[in-house]
Amino acid sequence: AGEAVFVPSTGILDAAEYVKRLAVYLQEKGVAILLNCRVTGCRGTTLETTRDEIECDLVVNSAGLQADEIASMAGLEGYTIKPCRGDYYLLHQAPVARPVYHPPTEGAHGLGVHLTPTLDGQTLVGPNAFFVDDKTDYRHRSTPETFAAAVRYYIPSLARSALAAGYSGNRPKLFYRDAPVKDFTVIR
Repeated sequence: AGEAVFVPSTGILDAAEYVKRLAVYLQEKGVAILLNCRVTGCRGTTLETTRDEIECDLVVNSAGLQADEIASMAGLEGYTIKPCRGDYYLLHQAPVARPVYHPPTEGAHGLGVHLTPTLDGQTLVGPNAFFVDDKTDYRHRSTPETFAAAVRYYIPSLARSALAAGYSGNRPKLFYRDAPVKDFTVIR
């Protein structure tokens, strides 16, 4: 096997179960969670939504692929979200006990194809990263050959046929006036 990044504090979890438990915890603390509610406008400390107006002291724009639209509603111009597609393949075995990452690559749009064991004894392989035009296009387009080559870096004996198409996701990449922005922007 080749080089890899070892992060002893990394791990895996059931994301859906985590979010459900987090919602219960927050509701017990008095937080109102509004589902199926779209923001339609923003005036100062008032959010206009499809359900009602919401008065707030602080707005955290965590709208993902639509964060640029929310920023524009709040009067913040120049921000653009570009969707960065990531396709995954699935390996129906768990050759690793914790996530395994390639060493960082200069100019990469993500962490590179890596191995992530799942709670059901399989391994996610991916994601790759490439920009797409449509925020709603989630079609899996990648071929298994590239992923098999990446996995062979760690597991030289892996057969291409061991990989099954997994899922795809679009990660929001923030740009300001066409220049990439690191992770978060805080405006007061």
